[in-house]
Amino acid sequence: MKNLDAETISKAVEITSEKINKKLLNQAPKTAAGFEHDFNSLKKDMSTFYNYLRNIPTDDIPKLFKTTEISAELFSAILKVLVDFGISSDDESLIHTANLMNVLGKASNFDMTLMFMDTKEKKDLVSIV
Repeated sequence: MKNLDAETISKAVEITSEKINKKLLNQAPKTAAGFEHDFNSLKKDMSTFYNYLRNIPTDDIPKLFKTTEISAELFSAILKVLVDFGISSDDESLIHTANLMNVLGKASNFDMTLMFMDTKEKKDLVSIV
């Protein structure tokens, strides 16, 4: 068996990640756990995570988090990605961001999620609003 060098392994990881990301972009999560799993797969590439969020119908978000609260890490990432990509000058992005924030507010124990926000997340939220 050949020894694989770091460059070959790195390239294989990159190709695999791209294939997984493409697959995730073509499907919406059915559960909050699925959403978290997808986030963990995509969090290294926030522009891809933003595109993933854009592909989830906003009406499905309250169903995902009806009985499960949004983790602090996930909420922080959503705020960050919306600040970085969702409040651009593009009207469609602005509308999606507003709709997404509106439905996130309907998530289970959302008020508790807001209580645990740190200073950076509060600044991101103010930027979005």
